[in-house]
Amino acid sequence: MITNRDKRMATTLARIENSIYRILSEPEIMARLANYGYDFGAMHSARNLLEEVIRLNRVPDNYDGKERLLLESFKTVKNDFENFYNRHRRLVQEMDNAAAKAIWRRTYPEHPDYQKWLSQADIFYVALLENDSVKEALMKENVPESELMQARNLIDVMREVFKEYRKQKGSELKEVIDLEQKISELEDWYNRFVEINRIAFEGEPQTLEILGIPVAMN
Repeated sequence: MITNRDKRMATTLARIENSIYRILSEPEIMARLANYGYDFGAMHSARNLLEEVIRLNRVPDNYDGKERLLLESFKTVKNDFENFYNRHRRLVQEMDNAAAKAIWRRTYPEHPDYQKWLSQADIFYVALLENDSVKEALMKENVPESELMQARNLIDVMREVFKEYRKQKGSELKEVIDLEQKISELEDWYNRFVEINRIAFEGEPQTLEILGIPVAMN
């Protein structure tokens, strides 16, 4: 969805882009502005800043899409895992088996922090897979060892997807911060640039019009 902010940004960037490229393509205008510090090198630096803003301005939507997909993928895997984990924990808790009760106590209460909760789940399944008596008891409840291994593998998948999600979210945040900084730099440059052009081309409204700069009203 294109917002009003996006439209304003696009209009502003198009205006600045027009000014920069017209100056770079008009030797006479360039020569006049060079007297005010806007020589070829300065205009190329401004163009590079503009292109960086344009690049960064496209990034958030791309990242948002990737972030959404990763988050949905994570939720799906987590839901699949919890279907296993909740059932297996309940069965282990209800067993009249000292080893099972010891395993259950090692993962109770469930930690509210996601990373620590995942570590608890990891401990739970490693302990189950290493204990033959508990595995045999679970077999009688229609929980084969392959199901325990499947649940254990989902922990690794969750960790990887969550890691990518956090990485993506962190990258997006950095890109947004960089964009805001670059926009501020570009706006400061352009505001000063407009003032200088009005001085350099005072009495030449047609030149200002070529550069996309409104004529100052008295």
